[in-house]
Amino acid sequence: MAPPKSNTRSFDLSCCRRNGVIKFFKELKSLHLELPGDGGKLGSSSGASFLQWKAGFGTNLKTCVIVGATSFRKCLKKEERSRAEPMGEEIVLNDDELKLRVIWTISCLIAASTRHCLLKQILADNPSIPSLERVAISDANKHGVFCVGKEELVEMRNSMNTFESSSPPIERSPVPELNMKLWYSPVLELSESGYVMEGATLVLIRPVADGMIENDGGDSLVGDEKPFSEAVREMIKVKKSCLMTMSK
Repeated sequence: MAPPKSNTRSFDLSCCRRNGVIKFFKELKSLHLELPGDGGKLGSSSGASFLQWKAGFGTNLKTCVIVGATSFRKCLKKEERSRAEPMGEEIVLNDDELKLRVIWTISCLIAASTRHCLLKQILADNPSIPSLERVAISDANKHGVFCVGKEELVEMRNSMNTFESSSPPIERSPVPELNMKLWYSPVLELSESGYVMEGATLVLIRPVADGMIENDGGDSLVGDEKPFSEAVREMIKVKKSCLMTMSK
């Protein structure tokens, strides 16, 4: 979606507009858009060596999974377990460390909300593709994936139909009041992927209206991607977690 050899972070949406390429695919069921990369700025600008997220939306945010680390490196050889603190030991983040994680969370939520806005514009410009059942919007650097399923697309369309065509331009979707659960491990070895994370952090987010977050670890957004999925599986084993609420 970016012009050839473009160094900018902007992207061309002409293929998604009413007179663009998408209009010719009347039976389109699945759509995956890949946006230009951000040059690695999403993580590096906020002190993260590794920062990835997955978010699911309907009319509003439904769930978001964020994995971050202050250091992310290949494990060159089998490292001694004694270097890592026991996974069950209670670890307390200081104020600066907690503030850093909040910054990671906000930056990921803004990125997810922006992609939700993009999808709403695509749906508004292409009302004649009712067969669409799944949309994923990712980026070239694989920092984040925005996912919407069949039921959520119906929910979005119904919500958008309540507004007149003369309504103001579509803006970035507001984020509702959220429950957040945070897990932290000073050192996390990902044996399957062959990486080591330092300052490893997992954040699970859901709207307050959906209730508190349970330790089920079975979030449908977590797929087979490594090391993201492996980090999620390992982090939920940490007994100590932090509960927070985020509001406007």
